[in-house]
Amino acid sequence: MLPPYAGYQIIEEIMQRYSPYRNIFMFYRGVQESDETAAKQIEDNITKALINLLENSVKELTVGLLKNLEYNSNADKYYFDLQVSNDESRPDAVIRSVDINLSIESKYTAKFNFEQLEKHKRNVKGSILYISKDKYPDDLIRKYQDERTHFTTWLGISGILLDIINDCSYAKCKNDPVTHFLLNQYLSFMGELNMAPFTGFNARDFNAFLPKETEGAEVEAGKERKRTNEKFDNFLSAVKESLISKDELFQKPEFTYTVGNLEQKHIWGSLKFFDGKLVDQAHISCIMSGYEFSVGVQIEGVKPTKRATDILSSNRDKLFELLSGMEGFIFVIKKRYQKQASKWGKEKVAEIHLSKEHFKENVDMDYVLKKLNQYDYIEIQIVKVFEQHEVVECKERFIEQCASNINNLSKLIRELS
Repeated sequence: MLPPYAGYQIIEEIMQRYSPYRNIFMFYRGVQESDETAAKQIEDNITKALINLLENSVKELTVGLLKNLEYNSNADKYYFDLQVSNDESRPDAVIRSVDINLSIESKYTAKFNFEQLEKHKRNVKGSILYISKDKYPDDLIRKYQDERTHFTTWLGISGILLDIINDCSYAKCKNDPVTHFLLNQYLSFMGELNMAPFTGFNARDFNAFLPKETEGAEVEAGKERKRTNEKFDNFLSAVKESLISKDELFQKPEFTYTVGNLEQKHIWGSLKFFDGKLVDQAHISCIMSGYEFSVGVQIEGVKPTKRATDILSSNRDKLFELLSGMEGFIFVIKKRYQKQASKWGKEKVAEIHLSKEHFKENVDMDYVLKKLNQYDYIEIQIVKVFEQHEVVECKERFIEQCASNINNLSKLIRELS
C-alpha cells in the first residue's frame, strides 16, 4: 500500500521528467509529407522564435545583436514582422527602425537561391541577412556578399546572444527578468536543435545509448541518438577550432574530423592529420557510449600498425619514453582476425594502465614487445576514458580538456607515423 501522498509524489516525479516541449519556443511537429516540408517547418519556427524573443525583450538585446552583426543601429524603438510579402519576394522576417531596415532570409537545409536574392534586392529596402544552419562555402559568400547582402549562421546568432547574456555591458538584458527568461529559453531551444554553442554533454545525451526495455522506448531513444549525433558533431567542430592555436599541425587543411555512422550502443568520431583513409594512418578516435567517453590514438590498418610496431620494436628506449609519458592513459593491443570476406573481429590481448611510477615498477617491456609482434594483424590504442559524471560536470570545459589531450597525443602520432 502506498504511504500518504505517495500518489502525488509519483505524479510530481513524472511531471519533472525532461521534455523539450516545456520550452516555450519548442513546437510540435505534425505529419509531414516530405523531409522538405519538415525542414521548412523548422525554418519557419526558428525564425519566429528569434523575432518573438527580440520583440518581447528590452531593446538593448536587439541593439547588441545588430552591433555584433556589424549593423550600426541604436534606435529608441524597433518594429518586427514575419513573412512580409512584396511584389516578387517574401523575406522570412523584417527588423525596422528609424536607422535600419533589415530583411532576414532564413535557411535550414534549403540551398542558396541566387534568383531569390535578386528578387529581394529589387523589392525590399535596406539590407538582406541570410541566416543558414550550415555556413555557406567561402567562395559563395565572396561572390554574393556586398554592402546590402550579408551571411551568418543560426549557430552564430546563438553565439552572439550567449555572449550578450554574459557581457556586463549588456546588464539590462540580464537584469530584466522577462528578457533573461526568454533569452535562456531561446538558447535552450536552439540547443535542442543543435544550433547553439556547445555547452556540455548531459546525462540525457549518454542515456540515449543505454539499453531500452520496450519497443516504444527504443523508438524514442533512436530520436535521442540522432539529436546527440548532431551535438557530437558540434563538439568535435569546437575541439578542432580550439586546437588551431596550439600547433601548426592543426592549421593544415589535411587536419579534418569525421563523425561515424550512428550505432545503437555508441557514437564515434575521428580526427586525422593526413590525406587518405582513416585505416591507413594513425588517427584520433573519440567514442561516446551510455557510460563513458574515450579519446585516444587508434592505429588499425596493416601498414600503419606495422610501421608503428617496427618503430617501437627497434627502439626500446623510445617505447618506454612514449608510454611512460602518457599519464592516465591506457595502452591496449588487440589482435584482429578475419571472420568473413570483408568482416573482421577483434580480441583484446594486452591492457596496461600508464603512469610513470606504475610503468617503471610493473610493466614488462619484453611482454609489450612480444604482444606487438605476436600476431599477423593487430590494433593499437592509447586511450583515456572519462566516466559519464566527469564529462557532465566539466560542461563546456570538456572541449578544452579533450583538445589538450589530443594535442599531447599528436606528438605520439608524429613519432609513430
